[in-house]
Amino acid sequence: MRRFTLLLAFSLVALLPTFGHASEFICQGHVSSLNMFIETPPTTTYDIKQGQTAQVELVARTVETHLEGCPQYGYETVEFRFVPGKSTGYWLNTRKISEEKEYLSCPTRKCLAKPIKVTRRFALEAALGEGTHVIEFFGTAKGDVRQSTGSQTITVTVPGLVDGSIDGITMKDGRPILRGWACEVKKEYSIDVSIYAEKANEPKVFMAQTNANQRSEDSLVRRCLTNFRYYRWELDLSSYQAKLGGSKIYVVPNTGSGNLANNGKFVIPDNRGPVIGSFDGFYTNPNGFSTAFGWACDINVPQSIDVLAYLDGPVGVGQGPYRFPTYVASEAGVSAYCKTSNVAHRFNVDLTPYQKDIAGRRLYFYGVSASGHEDVLLPGSGQHVVPPAPVQ
Repeated sequence: MRRFTLLLAFSLVALLPTFGHASEFICQGHVSSLNMFIETPPTTTYDIKQGQTAQVELVARTVETHLEGCPQYGYETVEFRFVPGKSTGYWLNTRKISEEKEYLSCPTRKCLAKPIKVTRRFALEAALGEGTHVIEFFGTAKGDVRQSTGSQTITVTVPGLVDGSIDGITMKDGRPILRGWACEVKKEYSIDVSIYAEKANEPKVFMAQTNANQRSEDSLVRRCLTNFRYYRWELDLSSYQAKLGGSKIYVVPNTGSGNLANNGKFVIPDNRGPVIGSFDGFYTNPNGFSTAFGWACDINVPQSIDVLAYLDGPVGVGQGPYRFPTYVASEAGVSAYCKTSNVAHRFNVDLTPYQKDIAGRRLYFYGVSASGHEDVLLPGSGQHVVPPAPVQ
């Protein structure tokens, strides 16, 4: 056995000079892999002001795998160049910003050296003016010629003057639709607008953002000085009526300079109110005293309201007011009238503390509006006489 081992070792040593150094023997037949990835998105858009430039950083990542100690074929440098014919065509300065190494497991169990992965990142920082810039990525490996590995398009725009208008509110299937148009003059793309509501003496409230991408008529195409045809926008206001009904509407372009015509001219239709309800009469409590009951609500207002009670006559004539909440759960029929769900609209006024003093007198109930409308005298008011108090 010893003789055989020595003979094998001698044979390996004798072979090494044939391949030169030991590393050449280990690396014989090994193929290094090399890939490049662009870390930034395929297309990027920047907005700048007139006379300014966009500060752009592009990043490329190269990944090489090889056996440790074997020749490397990774890109020593990565360069960026404007594509001739689409921009200036000159080379741009780049810098390597990182290099990381990671040992890998042997895929064949017969590796004579450790597989290793090397990741390098290269960056370009450039100041780009208005226009569309196509930039190519080139890698140079071990003094070889530059190899193109991909490209990226950078669009730099100068937002222009915005023209547009809030045209008004129209009804569609019972829903109020706000309509208008907006464009950046001489720009052949749709822009976003933000829509706000403002109540008197309150700050503006953001409602929604929408894109002016609906087909527009020829007159708007001419006014925007383009051949582009998508400048109209609209917004369904029905979901905003309950909280913002009666508010003035303002529309602001999200780009460029300028405002839309008719800001503050149109008002979100107020579908809230009026107050409805009923004073239903009295029922007798277990203690023999009475409770006045009924219901009241502000249509399309998803909250309970108060009622005001007067004795012997309506407001201005009767004694009062006395305020009570509508805190009792209401049945489905009442909720349907009120156009609400899971909101208490019924009131119960226990007369135990007062019944001896007010027996034989008439009650008048008003529903108090929560939407800014007038308070309403409820049907049944004045028609029911307070029952006598129980004898004790």
